[in-house]
Amino acid sequence: VARALRRMGLAHARVGFDDIRFGLLVQAILKNLQPVDAAELLVRIRLVKSAEEITLMRRAATINQGAVEAAIATAKTGVPWSEVPRAWRQHLLSQKARPFSLLGGAGAKAAGPLRTSVPYAIEPGVPIAFDAMLTYRGYFGDLQRTCVIGDPSPKLKRYWAAVQAGVLATYEKIAPDVQTAT
Repeated sequence: VARALRRMGLAHARVGFDDIRFGLLVQAILKNLQPVDAAELLVRIRLVKSAEEITLMRRAATINQGAVEAAIATAKTGVPWSEVPRAWRQHLLSQKARPFSLLGGAGAKAAGPLRTSVPYAIEPGVPIAFDAMLTYRGYFGDLQRTCVIGDPSPKLKRYWAAVQAGVLATYEKIAPDVQTAT
């Protein structure tokens, strides 16, 4: 970064950083640099997306959806859980995307980081959870899905009804200029 700032004639300039600590590290090399904390400004700038960026983000989402569908298709009764994240990763790689993070599992192991080193077989009727994140051409794609092999239990049906009611109530509140925090 110091080399690039020198090449651009900015070694003595006032330069905004989204992490001021990094700016101070660069200033240790470029003594006359004036690092400025620009985190809030840069977050606002990044909120505006070009048509090309939107296309890339949509492509990342489509790739991740296909990868999760490939993983779900692999998740069958008795299949070792380790095969499920493998199917997700293979699909991503076939689409020139990179796996970043996959949290989830089946049944009692459905929450938290995957523990593929501890083999277990998928059982019918238990929730299978995915929190899948990838990178594609510099953009993250993140999605969550929960599914069940076979019929969900009455308890899972009640939980789903509660989640769905909450989501629908939230959708009713979404509008321009509505604040998400008070």
